[in-house]
Amino acid sequence: MTDKVAGTVPNLTKETLGYIDKSLLPDVSIVPLPQIAKHADVFKSFDGSASELFAQDPETLIYISVQDSSNPVPTGHNTKNSVAVWDKGGKINITPESYMKVVEAVQPMFYESLADGDVDIKSSKKRVVKSVDRTLSHLQQCMDIYSNNKLSLSSNMLCLLEGGYSKEESLRCVKQVLKMTEQFDVWGFVLDSLPKEMVLSEEIKSLVASICEDLPPDKPVAVYKHGHPLSVLDLMQSGVTIFDTSYVTNTTKDNFAFIYEIPYQTEYGFATNKSKAVDTKSDDNGKIDINFVENLNLASKEHAESFFPILSTCTCYTCVNHSRAYIHHLITVNEMLAPVLIMIHNLHHFLTFFKVLQKIESLEKLDLFRKCLIEVNSSSEY
Repeated sequence: MTDKVAGTVPNLTKETLGYIDKSLLPDVSIVPLPQIAKHADVFKSFDGSASELFAQDPETLIYISVQDSSNPVPTGHNTKNSVAVWDKGGKINITPESYMKVVEAVQPMFYESLADGDVDIKSSKKRVVKSVDRTLSHLQQCMDIYSNNKLSLSSNMLCLLEGGYSKEESLRCVKQVLKMTEQFDVWGFVLDSLPKEMVLSEEIKSLVASICEDLPPDKPVAVYKHGHPLSVLDLMQSGVTIFDTSYVTNTTKDNFAFIYEIPYQTEYGFATNKSKAVDTKSDDNGKIDINFVENLNLASKEHAESFFPILSTCTCYTCVNHSRAYIHHLITVNEMLAPVLIMIHNLHHFLTFFKVLQKIESLEKLDLFRKCLIEVNSSSEY
């Protein structure tokens, strides 16, 4: 949930974050390694917890991620012995030794294993194999440092799983990680290098499901950078249980605001405050052709005289007190209040969506929720 300042919500101060219902806010704050890699001494000398240093509630749990999922990472800089991260001053080469020193200094509740996640759909098979090999090597070194040096650390590790789009390499990574961690208790796993598609392809869903099937059922599985509601539901149906809010950050950066209606659970199924629903259509291959309306661009001139809320059914501070026209005006004059108001709405809406998902007990109900979500948000009339 961080952008330019580690441990804070982008665009929001502690005061403006208070406009969001506390019951919606998660207990965990993600702190990307690039923002703190050079400041291990600061954490060691500070008389208090890392959450207090970030001016957050002392009860907030800190999670160190290797990369910042809300910002693009330059490619081609990882080596056999180090992972490249980037702060405002440029590249920092992180070795397992330097990484574990930062983790020990911060004392987070959770931290990711060091990994080479610099692969995508264009990567060659040789590069993907190298990514997995380096990831396994980094993991082994981190565990050795933890065990041999007897670090004063009570943090929980989540293992990054690499393999890109290759099912063969992804499953090899899973198999080796499970073997390596038999005597080293890890808290969970993170699936890295997945595509950021609105609706995941059947191939990717099958890949995620295969990976999750091989992982221990009692360990949570996380996927970051994803936030489109249909993508989230696809991943949940495949076995993923944890997501981050980087999608909210990037949506807000582009002046877009979420407007999809969130179904709520009733005695007979799911319903929304909208009465009109639009049926989905199928193409010749049997795939659903979804005209899903997720957000609107508040920078568009069409909102210059829109004197109603971003979303009429939303109860956030922004929708209760301000109109689309006002926010459009703020964007036009480059007023810093614009991203603040959009962030309050987007974060409130996103967290409300997940609050509803937490109450869904089965995959059958999750599928019903998905169908209702598509039907009620396939209309362009807002």
